[in-house]
Amino acid sequence: MDKIENYIEVFQKRFKILVLIGVVSGIFCIIFLNTVTPKYTAFMKIGPVDVNETTSNSNGLGAAAGLIGLNLGGSESASSYLVFQETISSTRLANRLIEKNDPRKVFFGSMYDEENDIFVRPRGFVNWIKNIIKNILGYPDWSEPEASNISSIIENNVLRTSNLDNNFVTYYFEFEDRDFAISFLKDIYEETESLIKQQQKMIASEKKQYYLDALKDVTSDTHRKIISSQIIEQERMLSKTGISTPISAMLIDDIDAYPQQTYPKRIQSIFFFVIVGFLFGYIYFVIRDIFLNNK
Repeated sequence: MDKIENYIEVFQKRFKILVLIGVVSGIFCIIFLNTVTPKYTAFMKIGPVDVNETTSNSNGLGAAAGLIGLNLGGSESASSYLVFQETISSTRLANRLIEKNDPRKVFFGSMYDEENDIFVRPRGFVNWIKNIIKNILGYPDWSEPEASNISSIIENNVLRTSNLDNNFVTYYFEFEDRDFAISFLKDIYEETESLIKQQQKMIASEKKQYYLDALKDVTSDTHRKIISSQIIEQERMLSKTGISTPISAMLIDDIDAYPQQTYPKRIQSIFFFVIVGFLFGYIYFVIRDIFLNNK
């Protein structure tokens, strides 16, 4: 079979069989897809909070801080927004998530004893073999899932995309349970915002006290007015940390999930299986005819 006509002839003669092979491949794909647990993708879109207003306040704060020898760095708004994004995969946040709705019970359900509300070592022959191998290789003994496990799951599975034009960030989380995927992202947002508010409250309290102490040693009326205005600014920050309004990242839209499963992609998978089955069948018949002709 050294001519193109021979390959076309194989295609023409075996076309019906090749179509049948493709259809059978598609049927096998459908059977396979029905055995796979579907996954749904939840999403959360966030943006910075009051960038212009906070930047203006930060400039005044920096000027006052310079008068008394305190370096506060750049824009607090931009900083809080970046801190929010970094905090999402921290163990501090993971500890708060565990205290709130404990996602370990979902992620490590096979280890969770619901009756006694504890995590237990996985049982069974396969796990017994795994433990022996780990002991031989010097791996640490089993321990119940902890905050670091949750932070690793977030880091590896809560994916993000950013828009350079408007500084918005969208997070995606894919999971078998659609409702859990949505609630997990909600918990992440609420607890991250709460954690940052807690930190900001502590910082604002320390700054306020610092300015109050510095005010005692300042004699210039101009300097006293500037420092007094920043004491008021810290009071304002303290009041912001006590209300429900976000101070680091705002939700651009409600946290939700796509209505249809995102894994596996059924139509694309079936189409792929049909094409691959058709091509493999064609290749088989070409090789078979070459072998028979050379015999």
